[in-house]
Amino acid sequence: MLPMRRIFFLIAFFLIGLLVMWELPSAKAQAGFLSSPSGGPKIISLAPSGKDRANAVAFSPDGHLLAVGSSLGIYFYDSQTGQEVRFIPTQTWVRSLAFSPDGETLVTGSYDPLVRLWRVSDGVLLQEFTGHTAWVRSVAYSPDGKLLATASDDNTVRLWSVPDQAPLKTFTLGLEGVRAVAFSPDGQMLATGGFDNTVRLWGVGDGSLIRELVGHTGWVRALSFSPNGEYLASGGFDATARLWRVSDGMLLDTLVHSGSVLGLAFSPDGRTLASASEDTTIRLWQVPDGTLMQTLKGHKDFVFSVAFSPDGLILASGGVDNAVFLWSPLDLAQSPDTKEATGNSGQAASPPCKECHHPIGGQPARVIETECTLCHLNGPLGLNWCPSNYRAPGPTTMSVNPAGIFDQSGVPHGNRNFEVAISSPGNGEHLYSLGDIVAAVPVRGKVYSANGNLTGVQVQLQIQSQGKQTVMLTTIPGTDGSFVFYVNLSETEHEMDLVTNTRALAPNESSCLRCHDK
Repeated sequence: MLPMRRIFFLIAFFLIGLLVMWELPSAKAQAGFLSSPSGGPKIISLAPSGKDRANAVAFSPDGHLLAVGSSLGIYFYDSQTGQEVRFIPTQTWVRSLAFSPDGETLVTGSYDPLVRLWRVSDGVLLQEFTGHTAWVRSVAYSPDGKLLATASDDNTVRLWSVPDQAPLKTFTLGLEGVRAVAFSPDGQMLATGGFDNTVRLWGVGDGSLIRELVGHTGWVRALSFSPNGEYLASGGFDATARLWRVSDGMLLDTLVHSGSVLGLAFSPDGRTLASASEDTTIRLWQVPDGTLMQTLKGHKDFVFSVAFSPDGLILASGGVDNAVFLWSPLDLAQSPDTKEATGNSGQAASPPCKECHHPIGGQPARVIETECTLCHLNGPLGLNWCPSNYRAPGPTTMSVNPAGIFDQSGVPHGNRNFEVAISSPGNGEHLYSLGDIVAAVPVRGKVYSANGNLTGVQVQLQIQSQGKQTVMLTTIPGTDGSFVFYVNLSETEHEMDLVTNTRALAPNESSCLRCHDK
């Protein structure tokens, strides 16, 4: 990795916009299509463009609705038919969500610093909780619905009074990079997990630290209590889910995936634990002995979240592949293509996510929709930043016109019909060179369209050097939506020579390994 002191501080901020020359098709007409492949789960497609991600899924307490928090907003689906009931565009990524115990409200945590409370019946925004200063990663309702717990990139967990819209407590001890919060079923304890690989149990009443659960060797990303409160499951970037006994903190089982564990859910009867992973699978484990009952396959990219319906008859899974899968007991029993041989051991096929993801920083990355296979050569595409560069302040540098939205949360925002993804450079925001090396850096990406027609679409690239715009380039994407700009730069030049075209890169034409070892 290039040392920070040697990095030429030439920062290229990318403004990628679609100049759309025709009327956009209706998103609602195509979104939420429910298909039922032979012998497999039902599949809900999110955005008609094919480019959205299900960051979080949750069933309403009565089981009638399925809520999905995505990069574009909040989807509500009829859980039985899969038909879209409502879509709320949020103009920021919704990272986490949870229904209130009475099912009347939905709380969301977003990539802006706000926690929002929505009325489920009509989608009206009821409240905004302010106080966090960075992305809100996880939210949870207390069992009585009177409290909210929220975890943020500002390295705090906050406890809020819902009726008063007021903060009650702020937890900070050992919460650098906190990613997950969960209430115990009796509401007396709060579990947190984050960057230091440790799960902590806190007393809700007095905010005291009850116990630390140590065992993970990677960032803790997901938490879930069993319905009776006897067990706590935690998932992390060490490609494991771990089952703990809450009463004394004993580690009962280590459940192994072949990639980071990103989501967890217990079945209503507490006898099954579902784990979602970067390896594109969902695994079902028997509780408490940890036997692997089944491995569910179907997602084409990271699976971020899982949730059981209140009656336990549906398991929902949401991923980066613009899809939510609905698995039923019949699907599981009759779908051999989705199963693997049982067993509870395995070996991670790729390094932990934190080795590729940006380290803790003061501000979010300006562009985070970057896709890279360097760490996942035989697997899915994932988010990636160069760990040498700090996150940049300010609004996102990507927008989709004519919407023209510059999201202040620091994340790219398109719409349901059009989206743009940057695939290189790996961090999506910086170009740099070392010494007298002249680096040819391709800026590549893809345009996603609902109807597949890219006639009249142009892609613009704005590059800034030393705080000043040096050039604005325009190109036309290929028939498959892909585009590439080539940028030649050296450390000694203030101005850059740039060329553009849309041809595909030849094998080994450009590789991160040119400057970075494995």
